[in-house]
Amino acid sequence: MHRYVLITLIVIGLSLPILSFANPRGNVPLPTPDGDFFTRFKANDAPIGGRFTIFAYFLKDLDAMMPAQDGPGRYMLLIFRDSNGKNSFLIPADFSVKDVDGRTLQQGFNPLGEERLGGPMGKDDVRRAVWWIPKEGPLVWETPADLRLYYGFDGKEFYVLPEKDVTKAVNLIPNEELAALDLDPMRSVGAIDWKPDPEAFDKQPEVRIMREPEYPENARRYDFTGTVRVVAHVNEKGTVDDLFLIQPAPSHDLNVAALVAIRDWVFRAGRKDNRKVGGEIIIPIRFAEAENK
Repeated sequence: MHRYVLITLIVIGLSLPILSFANPRGNVPLPTPDGDFFTRFKANDAPIGGRFTIFAYFLKDLDAMMPAQDGPGRYMLLIFRDSNGKNSFLIPADFSVKDVDGRTLQQGFNPLGEERLGGPMGKDDVRRAVWWIPKEGPLVWETPADLRLYYGFDGKEFYVLPEKDVTKAVNLIPNEELAALDLDPMRSVGAIDWKPDPEAFDKQPEVRIMREPEYPENARRYDFTGTVRVVAHVNEKGTVDDLFLIQPAPSHDLNVAALVAIRDWVFRAGRKDNRKVGGEIIIPIRFAEAENK
């Protein structure tokens, strides 16, 4: 068996303090349902992509300032920062929360201060989201210690936030962004606030230099296949200066591989009214397997 990649083009034309939390294991108070909790881990896509750090908090102060929902639950604040490497990408569709029995939640995820959360992560970028985690299905949980936050296949449990660190964490709550949020408790992690512009080009961009996406080893090992649909903004110089997913594959590694490859593509710029212009195109990439003949 070997794998291959099919590619087509469709044109439609704060600075935060660095927190150093104590190890929560050991002599800590027993968790209470309305206590303060946190987790932190690296989203590391090496060797194909870069990495960044995910911080997540359940805070009593956050719950107190957010609107009430139908039924019990708590709010989670997520902060993404400390990107390292050119090919660091934030892919919201690859987030999930699971309980101890593996039941999964991918709804209630709302970006803060950004029309679109996903895409390349620069070294100094800081992005945020808030997530409503209900207690009445699909998850079964009492305290956040019963939950794990996943990015792709990597997950981390929540710990009681040491009392000495609560004030520092509360100071990270983005009050203005939360006040401006029209929160949707049913919003999917993969929802994209984007619409194509059918009049972006008279003549579409044409690929001049194309880097074929690498089939990641983990995806190959577990026979993951699928189609990734990437929106790429091709500027008037013919290079890609922004890109994000509108249709992810079942595997996080395939999503990263598609983004890393397309970021280096070079195009003949699209044209509008006889001028070179920038605009967005959709690039579907199919990761598939074929029998050796």
